[in-house]
Amino acid sequence: MQNIRSEFSVLARMAQEKIQFDESLAESTRLTLLNLAASAPTIFEDNELPINSEALPAIWENWEDFVSKSEDFEFALEGIETSTLIDLRSSLGNVGATCGSCHQKYRMK
Repeated sequence: MQNIRSEFSVLARMAQEKIQFDESLAESTRLTLLNLAASAPTIFEDNELPINSEALPAIWENWEDFVSKSEDFEFALEGIETSTLIDLRSSLGNVGATCGSCHQKYRMK
């Protein structure tokens, strides 16, 4: 999950103009995030916490909901527009909301 955080920070920093907007980098980052998101549930399939994980046991207690929230995250990532800075900014909000809905329930605070 750290990889998702790291990749998403590239898009967030771009949207905040902390780094220069680069359409190619934004799109490749979005595609990387999609691949990472698609594999996220498999990290937890064995009913074991990864080392140094902030994950809660609630993941396995509510597996279908966790997978559903993971799918919502993928759907939000598909909606990220990377052609312009304005498009990127306006499309990142949905992604943040899906992150939060999963983190509230399944990640240590």
